[in-house]
Amino acid sequence: MAGVALLRLRVRSLAPTAGGSSLPVFRVVDQRGRRFALRLGSLAAAPILDREARNLQAAAALGIPCPTVVRRADDGVVSTLLTSWEPGVPMGHALQANPAALPDLARQAGRLQARIHALGTGVPTADLGQGWARPASAAESEAYEACPDDGPMTLLHLDFHPLNLLVHRRRISAVLDWVNAGLGDARRDVARTAAILALDVVPPTSPLRGLVDEMLRNWLRGYEDVAGKLRDMRPYMVWAGHATIRDIEAKRPWDHIAAMRTVVASWQEGRGSVPGVPW
Repeated sequence: MAGVALLRLRVRSLAPTAGGSSLPVFRVVDQRGRRFALRLGSLAAAPILDREARNLQAAAALGIPCPTVVRRADDGVVSTLLTSWEPGVPMGHALQANPAALPDLARQAGRLQARIHALGTGVPTADLGQGWARPASAAESEAYEACPDDGPMTLLHLDFHPLNLLVHRRRISAVLDWVNAGLGDARRDVARTAAILALDVVPPTSPLRGLVDEMLRNWLRGYEDVAGKLRDMRPYMVWAGHATIRDIEAKRPWDHIAAMRTVVASWQEGRGSVPGVPW
């Protein structure tokens, strides 16, 4: 495979992984039995991988559980980022195996997200206008500008969801996929998580919708256990709804996207909310 020579490892095995990553990730085992994660992209992905490496290093410096950067390298064909392989399985998979763990794991996730925001003020990472959160349409730009952003600027993950959280021995062991991260008001990160759970983990019309809504309620309880009550969230939800649709509209069936648009329109008009969530 192109890029393996960049690893400076004697590779025993290389296998693709499934999860929430925005670029392909492979599980690498070297001849000594050490395990690594290899994120792989074209040369055009170099700025993305540079950004993720910086964000991972910033998060690790704060004591946030995340992969350790081992090597960042390019050749004439591909860009690579090699990190440590962290123990555990994606939270979404852990919940499929043990649905009864949902309230506890969701609250753990909320508390960890609040901890990131508490620790991340002043982190040297790119601002939102330079990364994933940059608006890509007039409607998204209007929603972006409508957010008060009167809280402290802090580290935001902006893809904090069950496939990007690893669970090991019933505890969250690592936060993956820091490509989207940047600095901003913490409510943008909370709203982005809430929008993913409310709109995209399952379609808004799915019979599993109630279960995912329960996950969101427990997630937010965990967050507020640490950070206190969230305020002025509706404009952030509208922005996050638009941004989430833009992020995944090429990857989902048209009826799923249409249902998402209907829900976001209801948020914008002040009509809709997730059951049990007061915004």
